[in-house]
Amino acid sequence: MDRTLEGQDAGRAGVLAALGRPVVALFVLQMMGGMLLSPHRSFFPIYVKALGYSAATISLLASARLVLAMAASLVGGTLSDSLGRKWTLLLGNVGFVAGSLVFLVRPVGWIGLLWAMSGFGMGLRTLGSQSYLMDVATPSYLGILTAMYNWGYTLGGVLSSPLVGIVLERWGYGEFGVSLTLFAALAVGVNAVFLPRSSARIEGAGTSWRKFFGYADIAGRGPILLLVLLRCLPTVYWGMALVFIPLLLDKAA
Repeated sequence: MDRTLEGQDAGRAGVLAALGRPVVALFVLQMMGGMLLSPHRSFFPIYVKALGYSAATISLLASARLVLAMAASLVGGTLSDSLGRKWTLLLGNVGFVAGSLVFLVRPVGWIGLLWAMSGFGMGLRTLGSQSYLMDVATPSYLGILTAMYNWGYTLGGVLSSPLVGIVLERWGYGEFGVSLTLFAALAVGVNAVFLPRSSARIEGAGTSWRKFFGYADIAGRGPILLLVLLRCLPTVYWGMALVFIPLLLDKAA
């Protein structure tokens, strides 16, 4: 019994020791990202519909965002190796600023441009943040730190959803967009000031700019193709859900 308690105490102490400044700063940015991503995803279709645009237009805008996110994923690994994890993550957080500005414009061209830019930022953010976590996490605690890292997005969405609901209820999309833009700018500032550089050595940084699409050596491997398929199929559903579930909720309300 005593040995079990001692083991649990040692485990907790190990996790606390693994939560250094880089990990904590990354988790804070994850939570801030969740606080921005949740209202973006939930209210974008409703906002565009309120402007009088059709569901088909909303779907095209959502698709443009996903295409840019995919393009960012193709180059994000190389950028992460060239610029460093911190600055790749910062560029990704700038995408949150673009996504927040969407709620301050009305022409569909500007909406499409800003929303696509936010998708590109999301792709960079995913690559930069995941690479950063692998660099700074204590290897023996990578599993639990990854769980906490992913939990940050959910916690951020839980915290922001009631707040943005109150803002929309009392004021409107103008104040909503301004609030999100200021908070997104704050996230960029936190990224720049409080997130330390990753200490990982970057190999071949001088030549990596010529290898943006240098994935041929792994793209044809069976396990990689299987992982791509497993990742792709849920995304097909998720892409539809992001557009139509908010619209259905808005109609039901």
